[in-house]
Amino acid sequence: MRNNTPQPDPDPRRGGSRLNLLLTYGGWRRGAAVEQLPRLLTPMGICSVQAASGEEAAEVIRTIPIHIAVVDLAIPLQAGHAGSTVTAGGARILQLLRRLDPSPPTVVVRPPR
Repeated sequence: MRNNTPQPDPDPRRGGSRLNLLLTYGGWRRGAAVEQLPRLLTPMGICSVQAASGEEAAEVIRTIPIHIAVVDLAIPLQAGHAGSTVTAGGARILQLLRRLDPSPPTVVVRPPR
């Protein structure tokens, strides 16, 4: 039996998915759910776009309509940087998301202390 369920367009810039999810992750835990979510959500028409830095997330926000976001506060502002720029990345992403109209629902993730 064939599966006639339409598959989402993997490129969210073309508008083929019902929902675009921005996933950011600071990498503080191995095997995190953020690595598994795209595979689980794609069959439901949700396109998960991952960003590993504040700069990557800013580029995604500028080029793709974001409908919901998961923001890890431990994400660095720039790729490959840690330390003082870590908290700046998450805060910057939150600022950019708040400026969108409408502002997407956002889940904020804090790393364990």
